[in-house]
Amino acid sequence: IKISVYIYEKKKTVKIAKGNKKYKLTGLLALSVFGTFGVEGTISESKKHGFKNRLLNIVNYIEDIVSKSREKKRDFRLGCLKTRRQEQRKVRANTRKCLFSSLKHVEKREFDSLLNNATMHNNCNIMREYIKAMECQWRKESNNFIKEQKNKLKEAKILIDRYDPLVTKYKNLQDLYIDNAMMNKPWSEIQKVIDNWLEIT
Repeated sequence: IKISVYIYEKKKTVKIAKGNKKYKLTGLLALSVFGTFGVEGTISESKKHGFKNRLLNIVNYIEDIVSKSREKKRDFRLGCLKTRRQEQRKVRANTRKCLFSSLKHVEKREFDSLLNNATMHNNCNIMREYIKAMECQWRKESNNFIKEQKNKLKEAKILIDRYDPLVTKYKNLQDLYIDNAMMNKPWSEIQKVIDNWLEIT
């Protein structure tokens, strides 16, 4: 504990006139002790008791100053620790909130993706049922399929499989990169590139 001890000569106030006063030295000493965090104590000698006779009081005063300084220092550290813990709790709460928000956003995005895939898969199954019905209709109308009808059914099944998210044997058309030079070529060449990319035979 850092303390400062000052010994000075006491003064007394002497009235000169109305409203005027001056300070006069008394010839008696005073001992002032300052501790950390502004803790203070003062002992003055008197005509009857000097510092030598009051040595025990002086020691007690200094010990009291040290004790109060320690208490204030401890309270200050506890206050800092409490403030730091409150800030840490606040940071953790904000972190949990942000993390929860991020997880919620990710889960919603995944759920939306699953919902879209389920909807698309259901629509593809409806289209497959429609193709089966169309195939049965054509069989009733004619015993033998013509080549054009067979090609249409084949292309339709491939197209449905391409859009079905549960069928992964076909590549996604969005991943195909076609530059400006390719776009200036005839459509037949572009169609070949697309067909090769989608693995359509």
